[in-house]
Amino acid sequence: MADTTRIDEETSSADPLPPPTGSPPPASGDGASGRDRRRGGWRPIAAAALVAAVVSAGVTVPLTNAINQGQAPAPITGAEQPRGERPRPQAAGPTLSVEEIARRILPSVARVDVAGRFERGAGSAVIFRQDGYLLTNAHVVNGAQQVQVTLPDGSRRDAKVVGDDPTSDLAVLKIDAANLPVPEFAKELPQVGATVVAVGSPFGFDATVTAGVVSALDRQLEASNGTVLAETIQTDAAINPGNSGGPLVDDHARVVGLNTAIFSPSGTNDGIGFAIPITSVMPFAQEIIEKGFVEHAQLGVSAQNIDPDIADLYRLPKSGALVREIAPGSSAEQAGLQRGDIITAAGEDKIDSAADLQARIRALKPGDQITLKVIRDGNEREVTATLGAAPRGGGE
Repeated sequence: MADTTRIDEETSSADPLPPPTGSPPPASGDGASGRDRRRGGWRPIAAAALVAAVVSAGVTVPLTNAINQGQAPAPITGAEQPRGERPRPQAAGPTLSVEEIARRILPSVARVDVAGRFERGAGSAVIFRQDGYLLTNAHVVNGAQQVQVTLPDGSRRDAKVVGDDPTSDLAVLKIDAANLPVPEFAKELPQVGATVVAVGSPFGFDATVTAGVVSALDRQLEASNGTVLAETIQTDAAINPGNSGGPLVDDHARVVGLNTAIFSPSGTNDGIGFAIPITSVMPFAQEIIEKGFVEHAQLGVSAQNIDPDIADLYRLPKSGALVREIAPGSSAEQAGLQRGDIITAAGEDKIDSAADLQARIRALKPGDQITLKVIRDGNEREVTATLGAAPRGGGE
């Protein structure tokens, strides 16, 4: 149970649940520890909530998560993104001022207070449907025995965790409410350099708005349990503990992501934050509402990155996912994959690392077919696999 993930993991404080409105609760120590794997060894890093490392261009960087936060369904604004499709940045119409963005999004952002057996914490959430469904991070509600949501009007409601998906750090909450204000959800990714606004309850300060830009796209955060948050949005908008699960909003007042992590040796904002793209989690949210969980696909391989020095020595590709092990009876075995194969592409997507492969497979459903480009004994070939179902919370 934690707040926005710093890229190390942050635990909730033992303070009592903060009041629904008014002054923030007293500051409390967050125990967070994480390790950053780089060539040459490991080093400790600060964490805001869940993720343990950032993978980009073959380099693993330590990170921190930031949270520690009957009637017919109403139509959702913004098209849903089918699983497996990867939207690209697109330009949209006239941009809005930060003031106007805040005016439009604030009525749709709530605070989340959680209590477990031994700890308490807080995060943020964004309204997803008029009939009481909200989105937040899975790490915000992990281990919670009691969840309460404070709406912008100050009203406080008990919330039910409909379901969560740790592999995408998404959770869906349900409160008894109707006619809630639903924001617009983006249909595509923002562009690098575009203005974005992060909204939430950092350190208990409700309705906090911070502005910045999209610093990069397609960042991959590797959690300490080995799962990967794929294609996250990097931003310099200030994100701190309490922001987790709150929306990242573009300059058209559309929700483009859920704030989930920060890179921070200090444990607070250092200008490098991360959000899960809303285009990725929208179909997962629908699946959670329908059946309480998300079913992910599984290929059945254990893979690792390719060491550049070894690649030079043995004249191997310098990028790709090197297959170390194949699960007996798995989709990979049935498709004819072998130990030592180097997977360089999955469908139309280039595979530069093991994290790339994990993220690509996770975006698909059990039963989907995928064609892999493989280098074996110096020769390229194609292998087509029909994906199986991963265990709950499992991966590739």
